[in-house]
Amino acid sequence: MLTPLVKDIGKFVLKVAVVFAFSLIFLVTVNMGNLLFPNNWPKENFAVQGSANTNVSPDSFSLTLGRTIRNANTIRLQEQADKIISDARAALVATGLEESNIKIGSYNIYPVYSGDGNEISNYELMITMEIKVEETDLANNPTRNLINEAAKAGMGEVRGVYFYLKDYEKVQRELESEAVRDAKELATRRADESGLRLGKVVNVIYGGGQGYYPMPYSSDAAVRSEMLATPAPDDAGSSDTTSTENNFPIGETEVTQTVTVIYETL
Repeated sequence: MLTPLVKDIGKFVLKVAVVFAFSLIFLVTVNMGNLLFPNNWPKENFAVQGSANTNVSPDSFSLTLGRTIRNANTIRLQEQADKIISDARAALVATGLEESNIKIGSYNIYPVYSGDGNEISNYELMITMEIKVEETDLANNPTRNLINEAAKAGMGEVRGVYFYLKDYEKVQRELESEAVRDAKELATRRADESGLRLGKVVNVIYGGGQGYYPMPYSSDAAVRSEMLATPAPDDAGSSDTTSTENNFPIGETEVTQTVTVIYETL
């Protein structure tokens, strides 16, 4: 027959076992819940795209001039080329252009073979001179005077004219800020309409817009420049060629910037 002490100990052990069993069941249930419905699972993201654009007019341009000459003697060929370069540089500086904005782009000599291709009959030298003009009032077409003066000095081929915006990065930064604001406003509006609760911004992706590219201009300017380099006959009147116009349409270019802003949803 069990004594009261043994009975009490048995009841105590039973209670401890029951409490332990319920605690174990609770812990297993909580852990299963965390596995099935974890709070640290990746949350859904909400992405929205914003954009901004503006029209810009170029404030600078680059001009590539050239000349191709031939001579059977390479020494005389180079002397002739050096004179053309020197005269053209002096003529351009005389217009007010900084000498630091004038550089030789290419200087190449090639052999010219006879009809049968077995002997060198001549040598050809191709020169290009690159000119850069920044922050200029392009409405006054400074290209006209530069082309005319260089052509009269012997650099009579226009290989290319490119108009560009000097501080494009500044415009791009301004558009990026506007595009981010546009994306945030759009995100707020869409969240209100759909009932989403937005959390913090987890990522911002820049790009996807239309950037600014230099605007090339090409025409028969090389032919006209060669004509300008040839003085008019005495009986044709004045040989002053500065009245001949080289008008280059400048226009505007649209610059667009887009950003994608990604939010965490709550």
